[in-house]
Amino acid sequence: MADKTDGPAVALQEILAELRPAMTSDGCEMSIASSDPGRVVVRLEFTEDACFDCILPADMIRRILLSSLEARGMPSVDVVIDDPRIGAA
Repeated sequence: MADKTDGPAVALQEILAELRPAMTSDGCEMSIASSDPGRVVVRLEFTEDACFDCILPADMIRRILLSSLEARGMPSVDVVIDDPRIGAA
């Protein structure tokens, strides 16, 4: 498990790994597109057969990630979701 010295990006990698089975079953892959102090961009990519009605909206995914970071005691960071359904981050 990541600690505060590892930083939010490492913690987010762990959180994405936990969420991955549910997201991939709906045809969505999540990955960290970029990371710098205070900001992490998470990219969503969809398969051809993705269930768009099943995949949570970007804002809800963002809130889940922020909540998970907070629960792990990570410092505040801006999480941006790069979601092709709504345009680039």
